[in-house]
Amino acid sequence: MKKFGSILLRTINDYTEAVLGTVKKKGLLSLKDEKPEVLRQISESLTSLIVGTSSARIALVRNLLDEQVKGLLETGHAVVVIDAKLTDRGLVGAGGGLLASVFEVGLAWDLLLDLPYVPGSSFKGAVSAFAEVSAGCDRLRARRRGSEDKCVAEKEHAERLDALRALFGDSSDSDGSMGSLLFLDAYPVEPGRRGRLVEPAVITPHYHRGGEPVRYEYEAQPVPVPHVVLAPGVVFRFITALPLDRRNEIAEALGALGLHVNNDSVEVSVAALVSSALAKGGIGARTTKGYGVFQLVSARIAKPKPKA
Repeated sequence: MKKFGSILLRTINDYTEAVLGTVKKKGLLSLKDEKPEVLRQISESLTSLIVGTSSARIALVRNLLDEQVKGLLETGHAVVVIDAKLTDRGLVGAGGGLLASVFEVGLAWDLLLDLPYVPGSSFKGAVSAFAEVSAGCDRLRARRRGSEDKCVAEKEHAERLDALRALFGDSSDSDGSMGSLLFLDAYPVEPGRRGRLVEPAVITPHYHRGGEPVRYEYEAQPVPVPHVVLAPGVVFRFITALPLDRRNEIAEALGALGLHVNNDSVEVSVAALVSSALAKGGIGARTTKGYGVFQLVSARIAKPKPKA
């Protein structure tokens, strides 16, 4: 058997060998019935593999994140650093990635650091979505549809959309723009319960048969789908950067959204927004079931030293 330094590559290799072994021993037709057990074993193996090597990888990640903060400060950014702990499981990147080719349900995985992570795009999307709801954009959309104060609602809605674009950018067309806030990839800096970063999980889709939705409950043929998720208790470090030359723009945008009080607390307002988004909105899939919700562990703000 080949031995891989990469946990991800070893997992893919173990899965491939298990599938080929099953087909060779029991025939191709047996694979459908045997696959859930194969995936269960692979998910447990992946969980054990990463427990055994997580300490060294986390130490490397901590150094990397410290260097990122240092680099941002040197290039004229204020930095908000938030450590937050998963209150339950987490699932980010469920729709793709190499792990989806094994488990059918993916999990965002850094190929170089060989660790699960939260992509900056997912982090940014979660904060942006939370800010939009907190600013009442959904309520304003409802008021625009036939209320007496329709014109006022349209103006307020336009102002808040402009503020959201200023903070988070706009990729809705070919002339997309970059937002003022920078969201970095988030990485685990402390393992969860039993030293785990990931753990096995199972979903059982009930309402499909042969790839098609069933019309009646009795037609359902549930098939368990083993996969891996982020383990409860894992602490992630979330880094948000604010360019100092756009500080006033950020303050105005936060003010328009009702998320900022005065110009002296721009970084504090951003920290409050991010921590609230993590705690109340969550990140990734199944947030309505409690997945991807974080509890604040610590928050700090770093600013560049004044030039002599």
